[in-house]
Amino acid sequence: MTIEEKKQQLAALLKDHAPLGVAFSGGADSAFLLAMANHVLQDRAVALTSVGPMHAARERAAAVRMAETIGIRHILLETGRMTAESFVQNPPDRCYACKKIIWAELRKAAENMDILHLADGVSTDDLNEHRPGLAAGAEAGVISPLAMAGFSKAEIREASRQMNLFTWNKPAGTCLATRIPYGTRITPEILAMIEQAEDVLITAGYAPCRVRYHGGTARIEVAPEAVASLATAVMRKPVTEQLKQIGFSHVSLDLAGYRSGSMDV
Repeated sequence: MTIEEKKQQLAALLKDHAPLGVAFSGGADSAFLLAMANHVLQDRAVALTSVGPMHAARERAAAVRMAETIGIRHILLETGRMTAESFVQNPPDRCYACKKIIWAELRKAAENMDILHLADGVSTDDLNEHRPGLAAGAEAGVISPLAMAGFSKAEIREASRQMNLFTWNKPAGTCLATRIPYGTRITPEILAMIEQAEDVLITAGYAPCRVRYHGGTARIEVAPEAVASLATAVMRKPVTEQLKQIGFSHVSLDLAGYRSGSMDV
């Protein structure tokens, strides 16, 4: 099917699940879904964003800006994940525990607004990746309209570009807890260090990037083609100094470059 045909199928799916709450992270996938939901359902759709220290402030600001651009009602919900041992203990199924809490919080907020259905921005590509959180969504009765309509990430970005959504080429962003090795307890202090360190790299022009936390050591991942640039003295020295000011005792550069899920077991 063409992108236009898939958009028509998506529109039909959205109509069948109104009123709808869209779990909105501010990323390319959920932004496209949100824009489509607003176009098709208008005031029968609402954006729901879970916020907390595991989400970078820049991502929250981007989500707010996109919702305002689309013109849809946007609800920010403070999450209770940092009080849940199933999350902060950081077990291998952390993503499942995290999503289970999120969906319970979003479901409660949706029900208070008489919203019957919740949707996520899962695409067909996500179904083939290591994503334990998908099971939590399925258990909570969450629908994945983009995947159901057959949208790949590449098609979502192209459709977003055609719709003039500024997220069409936005680098993928994930929960900051994904930078912490399983078994290492998640704390607000560690999350803040990671966020500040990644802000340094993004400001320097290295997006996408990840700063993996290994105790006192920061392991930096940037795009493979950007590794050589960051390794030069003119970049390496100021970045190292800034990350040490944040609290890291050692700073390393992963020569393999950024790759999604590098902390997964």
